[in-house]
Amino acid sequence: MMKIRSQILSLFVLQQSVSGVLAFIVSPGPAKTSTALPYRINENEAYQRDQFIAPFDIGTFGASAPPRTMVPPPMRRRGGPPPPPSRKMYDLSQRKRQAARRGAVQGAIDSLWGTATPKNIQGNKALKTWTIENEDVERVQVLLKNDGTPLAGLVEVWTGPDSTPQRISVRSDNGMDYPFSAVLEVPPDQSSIAIRNLGPMEFPMGACVVADVEDAMAGGNKVAGTGAIVRTLDDLGMHMFINGEDSMESFRFEKHVESVQVLLKTDGRPLHARLELVQGPNDSKQTIDIFSENGETQPFFAVIDTPGASTIRVINTAPSMVFPLTAVVEPYMVDETYVPPSPEGQPAEVDVSDSYFFLSN
Repeated sequence: MMKIRSQILSLFVLQQSVSGVLAFIVSPGPAKTSTALPYRINENEAYQRDQFIAPFDIGTFGASAPPRTMVPPPMRRRGGPPPPPSRKMYDLSQRKRQAARRGAVQGAIDSLWGTATPKNIQGNKALKTWTIENEDVERVQVLLKNDGTPLAGLVEVWTGPDSTPQRISVRSDNGMDYPFSAVLEVPPDQSSIAIRNLGPMEFPMGACVVADVEDAMAGGNKVAGTGAIVRTLDDLGMHMFINGEDSMESFRFEKHVESVQVLLKTDGRPLHARLELVQGPNDSKQTIDIFSENGETQPFFAVIDTPGASTIRVINTAPSMVFPLTAVVEPYMVDETYVPPSPEGQPAEVDVSDSYFFLSN
């Protein structure tokens, strides 16, 4: 009898111990407070500009969002072709950003981008060509830009199968603030301008090729249009002689100069050159590599926007000293506060009679 009672007492004590442990495990502990900070929308203007988004309206922050309408996905028949993949297109009609400072190139692009002339070129080495069928056209103007992403392009002049007398490689840190604009001489026979986007698929760009019709209507010989600007720069600008084997000349411009014009040519020998727009120690904003089979009949002329104080480097990349080149680098567009230098103590004036800028005595 005593043995039975001791067993019952042991079972009762064991039951009470198990109940206490379970109650301790199941019982809720003290309330926990979250230490995570609430998410806040970044309203920094620089962030909005870099991310290409619309400004945030703080007045509508607390307003309730309107109900969204659920749109079913497009249906297709079983076994039919899949829908085409969506691709990022360069918006030719709207600009999501504004350039930090408008120069001559940006002004020319603004006047042409509302027309049907510009073409969209996808990345990953996509190619677009323009055929020059009119024999009276002796030169064309090439413009490249994008929405502000890095720009990498290749411009070539084709005159026949496996014949590329001129090739230009362009790389820019920002295709909006540092677009590309150049005037290329085309042979008198039928030729084509080929532009290839060397950037990735996520970086499309817009390209525009405009024929120098004004000079063709005036009879040629660089008497009108872009040809007259090139001829005037060659006649009035200061010529710098640069030898080969990576010889270099630097041209510094103050912040009052908004755009710079550059002319590179030879006496008929091949032209190998590199242009660099530098705005700080080892900070090249734009790099242009030029090759031409004949630097006399097909020279290189470009207008480069220079937002802020800049330096233009001209490097002769020819493999030998026997291939020199001649460089002419002068301001193209200046602001109202620019004070031109006085050559030999004589006052200099700014010629504003035409669309180009030169110093005159």
